Amino acid sequence: MIHCAWIPTRELLSDQLKVILCLAAVWVTPCSTELSGSDSPCRSHITKPEYEYKYIQDGDIIIGGAFTVHNNIKYVYNGPVTSLPICTEPSLDRYKQIRTFLFAIDEINRNPDLLPNITLGYRVYDSCGDPRLAIGSVLQILSGPGNVVPNYSCRGKGEIAGFIGDQSSLTSLPIAQLLGVYGYSQISYGTTDPTLSDREMFPYYFSTGLSDDIQHIAVAELVEQLGWTWVIIVAPDNDSGEKQSRNLQNEISKHGACVDIIIFITEDADTNKRNFERIRISTAEVIVLCGTVKSQCSANCPPGSRKMAGKSAVPCCYACVPCSHGEISNGT
Repeated sequence: MIHCAWIPTRELLSDQLKVILCLAAVWVTPCSTELSGSDSPCRSHITKPEYEYKYIQDGDIIIGGAFTVHNNIKYVYNGPVTSLPICTEPSLDRYKQIRTFLFAIDEINRNPDLLPNITLGYRVYDSCGDPRLAIGSVLQILSGPGNVVPNYSCRGKGEIAGFIGDQSSLTSLPIAQLLGVYGYSQISYGTTDPTLSDREMFPYYFSTGLSDDIQHIAVAELVEQLGWTWVIIVAPDNDSGEKQSRNLQNEISKHGACVDIIIFITEDADTNKRNFERIRISTAEVIVLCGTVKSQCSANCPPGSRKMAGKSAVPCCYACVPCSHGEISNGT
């Protein structure tokens, strides 16, 4: 039987998370084959990308994971009212991270002295940097193979020990909120948002990255040591960029320097040009970059195509067009 009652949880829960938890209940109970059919009223439809990138290996102990290998996602129409996500912009460096994780699991299983008579397995998904795919992947891991059934675990063999991921706060935060309800530990390998350091709000969350607060203090001390007193801060135009830039401004002010202006990098070329002009005429002594600005550069063109400059003000932003008859592509 599926429990559908709402149980109050921590104050950290947003209205959006409450909607998720109404679907995903508060605890995981054994699987019931009675409700596993396609007509089950408790099935939850999880939007999945057209090409789902996942890595699965059975074991006595399962480690779940959400890694960002693809840097972006776009939606294409899949019907009159539905759209299908497609992961784009794969990163070789980030692919190396997930391969490192899989290699570590394999090495542990090869060594009989580390975990005698125990085999580690994994369920790892590419979140593509999208919170919706990240949450869907975690729910899929908790529910097991097949359709996601909230409040049910159909995993079969292997108990989940915890989760690894993700790299950014954008996806790690909703994962931490969901796993905090189920009581599963989560270790992020890159998130630096100080919000996640609150042990009362996120008691099961851990990170191997330095907090942004610590980095801002270090930058402020460096500005002071080098004798700079008039500073420009440049940050991405999003909630994280605004939060980080304000925090950095406060730290710089504590160390005796002043911030002339805070510039936010947007997706609008005209706005960026005006901001760059403000930087050019400013008398500031140094520009401090704050936050992570998403690259606007295009990926390399595949063989058989060439670069064609677009209307963007960014030089490395271009379109890929087929080579003309008789031309030879060098693969770039």
